[in-house]
Amino acid sequence: MASVNLKELNLRQLKDHLLAVQDAIVSKEKQAEDDFKAEIVELATKRGIDIDSVLGKKRAKKSSGSVAPKYKHPKDATLTWSGRGKAPKWMQAELSAGKKKEEFLIK
Repeated sequence: MASVNLKELNLRQLKDHLLAVQDAIVSKEKQAEDDFKAEIVELATKRGIDIDSVLGKKRAKKSSGSVAPKYKHPKDATLTWSGRGKAPKWMQAELSAGKKKEEFLIK
């Protein structure tokens, strides 16, 4: 490895070297982590162990699909809301105007 006399470098060159060293460190750390993960998976596979159970991961549940809309805009029926999560802007505007959520229920 070639050595660099840091005292001979100007500030810009020193900063460039610093950035290069930081990038190299991040790259080496990522590679070491990836190699370690591969070793763990290989060892678990050889022993017939499910890696997700070792890591304590639970399998994701299948989504039951979308939820039917519960509310709709009185003038534009394409604007609907299931009632879950944050209210859409049209609903927020109507509520701010003094209307009640029940007025928009789909019957």
